[in-house]
Amino acid sequence: MDTVFSHIVQKLLPEKYENVATEALDFILRNERARSGLMRLLRGTALGLPLDLRFDTQNSFDTPQAEGKARPDMWGFEGATPRVFIENKFDAGLTENQPVEYLRELAVYLNPAVLLMVVPHDRVATVWRVCMSRLRDAPAKLFDQEHLPSVDEAVAVELVPAAACKPIFAITSWTKLLNAIEAELTDEPHIRNDLHQLRALCVAAEAEYLPFSETELTKQRTPAMILRLNKIVEAAVEKGIGEGFLRRGGLTTGYGMDRHGFYRIFTNGGTIAWFGTDFRLWRTGLTPLWLTFENDTNGRALDVRLHVEAWARGKGITCSVKENGAFAVGISVVAGEDESHVIMAIVDQLRAVATQLSSLPPKREVTR
Repeated sequence: MDTVFSHIVQKLLPEKYENVATEALDFILRNERARSGLMRLLRGTALGLPLDLRFDTQNSFDTPQAEGKARPDMWGFEGATPRVFIENKFDAGLTENQPVEYLRELAVYLNPAVLLMVVPHDRVATVWRVCMSRLRDAPAKLFDQEHLPSVDEAVAVELVPAAACKPIFAITSWTKLLNAIEAELTDEPHIRNDLHQLRALCVAAEAEYLPFSETELTKQRTPAMILRLNKIVEAAVEKGIGEGFLRRGGLTTGYGMDRHGFYRIFTNGGTIAWFGTDFRLWRTGLTPLWLTFENDTNGRALDVRLHVEAWARGKGITCSVKENGAFAVGISVVAGEDESHVIMAIVDQLRAVATQLSSLPPKREVTR
């Protein structure tokens, strides 16, 4: 579904997808019927929102909790009062202010308010888990909002005890957002065409292949970071072996075009897992490092999933079931810390998984 608009952005602005999509959406929302479609979606998450808002981009607010400024992609104003923040993403990660500081800012105004995060369908579950983890660490009280077909997930958030305003944090896909707007445009052929252009851009942004930019190809920090990750993975695994919850067992490395790492045995249950950088999971899962249990007698993916998935979900840890049935657990890499701290944080996560595996029945040791 390529269009001239999506073609030009792919060709000339491959690193600006989010910014271009935000400005395109802002342009479309100048139309009253388009705004009505968006407001129907938003009012499905929060009673008390006005029937109409004025939307704008390129606004910011001070963040005393995190120092500096935060800049939500879009603001929805009632007069001069912000009632809605919309954050649009394709493959970009979360900033340090998202979602906590955005919700803290909305809570100041003591009116029903919504922070809506819009992401590709394949990222909804992963981004939601990370956001929930950040909110729990804030700390914040979360109140589930049920029966909301217009979005994928939503919670009311109380960041200040007994606060008068509990803003709604919701997440939805680009597809649901654009469908909600399009449903109101039956008699607006020109705006429907603009929406078609934006939809094509979203499809292109979520596609497997995008043209390389000169910046991407010459950014030497990318290979340098991956080499540092390799070094850190090796150091973390050696510490796990030293503590006794991991073993080598004569296993080989596990490299491929889409991942590189190696296999190790968890002492508990003798389960074999692959650990390293998985580029496909990294693309949708917010962390480069993954612990993968294959769907065979060595990896025991079904058994591991049964004992690990619910625990991981409760801890805000990202999990994924691959097409071949393998079960993968995301291992977070701590940002902004020195190497020794990063290594120990990874060791702590591996040890926690090992503890969960202790309830697996023992198995005969098998090497690969």
